[in-house]
Amino acid sequence: MVPIIVKLSDFISEKNYQNLQLRFLHFCEKQGGPGTSLEELKPNDFDIIYKVQTDFNEEYYTLRFDKFISEQIPLIADRILLGLNRKLQKMDLVKEDELKRFIDKKLTILGNIRMGIKNNFGNLEQSHVEELHQQISIIIKQLDSKEFERGIILDKRIKLKWRKNDLLVLIYLLRENGHIDLKNTITETGLAIDQVFAFKNSKTKEYQNYTGSAHKLEDVNRAGVNKSLDRLKKVFTEDFFKKL
Repeated sequence: MVPIIVKLSDFISEKNYQNLQLRFLHFCEKQGGPGTSLEELKPNDFDIIYKVQTDFNEEYYTLRFDKFISEQIPLIADRILLGLNRKLQKMDLVKEDELKRFIDKKLTILGNIRMGIKNNFGNLEQSHVEELHQQISIIIKQLDSKEFERGIILDKRIKLKWRKNDLLVLIYLLRENGHIDLKNTITETGLAIDQVFAFKNSKTKEYQNYTGSAHKLEDVNRAGVNKSLDRLKKVFTEDFFKKL
């Protein structure tokens, strides 16, 4: 296959589309190559002869441009979402509002691209236009989902193998015993928990983000406290400190 990454931006203007045709033509062994120029758009049915180097010999294949486009467009959404996931994992985003701003910016860009394709320059086949809109819809639906946001944030959290209430009880005791400066309000402390930690759901065995911890610190359930205290006492034994 011709090693060209097809992007949404390739379809928003005649200039970009012509550049895509030129990149495709550069792989032609017959009438193309890196030095080839393209003065105007070509019809979508032109083809190239491209070379594939194997371990033993060289093999040549013919590929039409419109067939190449038809094969590549359905791959766009998965490629973009994979790239965004990788980028987000590398970024220092721990607050949900920071992630939301990032996603909103991407959604705005996608909206502009969708409008550009809708008002296309007339050289795109209708089937390609429809498939491009479908790919954009897939990306928007994924980015605009709460599950996507929670998943990205969850991957960046410190994941405690504790039940939800146990960390809250520990933080509460640290505050009450003077180990946390009271200048750090309950609200600030709760927000810090929400932004940094995840807990393990005892039923699903899956990790979940802390939310609303400030309110929960102010209203600790007594039954939950007793059970949490028992679990914390089993954690903070003398053996716990021997790991140092």
